[in-house]
Amino acid sequence: MSDPSGRERAMAALGTLSNVLAPLLVLAVFALAAIAVAVFVFDPLMFQAAAGSPGNVVADEASVFESTTTAAGCTPNASNNASIEGYRLLGARHLEITGNVSLPDAANVLTEPTISRRSPGTFVLSIDHRATDAANRSCRGLARYTAKVQLPYGVTDYEFVVRHGTNRTLRVIERS
Repeated sequence: MSDPSGRERAMAALGTLSNVLAPLLVLAVFALAAIAVAVFVFDPLMFQAAAGSPGNVVADEASVFESTTTAAGCTPNASNNASIEGYRLLGARHLEITGNVSLPDAANVLTEPTISRRSPGTFVLSIDHRATDAANRSCRGLARYTAKVQLPYGVTDYEFVVRHGTNRTLRVIERS
């Protein structure tokens, strides 16, 4: 049997080297992709800077970022109620609150919802009403609202209270 030539030995060594390096290269590509996903998707501050977004995407304080209200209509059986749905977006907790508010007169209107922090981890959404210059309609009113709220970044455990005027309408406690 003859000795393999230098060229054959070099080709065999190159084949062995490529068999070892190919899986390492694939592993390195997957590792870099995982790091990129972790930095740009799960870290909102990095995501905001990378996207060049204007404004503050991540809230330091709770805020109502969108709200709608409807005009009151006459109804004999007006009652207060509220419901809440939550989701996470870029590490921040978002809540959507919808509800009905019983008004003393259908000529009243709802004010814009406001949010305050009563204590660490406790947030209060307040929906009030006011009289208008419109003529008194002499019937109880019912108005509807939707408020979209963003809690501060990193809040996982919280108590959320919805107040219609001075009445507590809903209380939700979330513990992780």
